[in-house]
Amino acid sequence: MYGTTTIEGNLTRDPQLRRSPDGTAHLTFGVMVDRSIRTATGWEPAEPTYHWVKAFGPLAENTARSLSKGALVIVAGTVQTESYRSGEQRKTFTYVLAQAIGPSLRHAIARPQRAAQANLAQPQPQPQPQPPAATTPLAAPPSPVAPPVVPAEQPQPAPAATAAVGTPDQIRLRSAAPGSPA
Repeated sequence: MYGTTTIEGNLTRDPQLRRSPDGTAHLTFGVMVDRSIRTATGWEPAEPTYHWVKAFGPLAENTARSLSKGALVIVAGTVQTESYRSGEQRKTFTYVLAQAIGPSLRHAIARPQRAAQANLAQPQPQPQPQPPAATTPLAAPPSPVAPPVVPAEQPQPAPAATAAVGTPDQIRLRSAAPGSPA
C-alpha cells in the first residue's frame, strides 16, 4: 500500500534513534491523532488513532535531537506496509515513512536553525543578535580595500614608461607644454 499522507498529532514516546551497521540513522516513534466527530449537538471526541512513523538519515538525527514525548508534530510521508512471521502467523502492519517532520505551530513557537552536517551530535550555539552600529548621516562608508602602506624610508618605484600616442605634431605640442616631461 503506497499513498501520501500528512498527520498531525502528539508523540506517544521519545523518538528511538538507532544506527544500522553501515552507520545510517534509523528513527521510530508513535503519533497519536486526536479526532473529533461532528454530531447534531456539536463536536464530540472520538477514538484516537495511532500511527507508527519511521525516518532515516539526517531527518532521523535532527528529529531525535528536536522532539520529545508529548510534542505536537506534523509528519508528511508515504504509507508503507510490512509483514513478518511470528511463529506460524504472518503479521502485517502499516507505518508512515516520513519525508518531512516538524513541530506543529498550532500551540507552540519554534526557531529553526540549520544543523551542521559534520557534527549533528553536538548542539549548535545560537547566534547572538548584534546591536545596530551607530552611524551618522554624513559619514562616508569605509573603503572596502585599504591602500597599501609603504614605509617612508623605502624609495618609491619609478612609474612605468608609457608609449607616446597621437600624431607627431600632438606629441611635440604635449612635450612643449609647461610642466610636461621633455
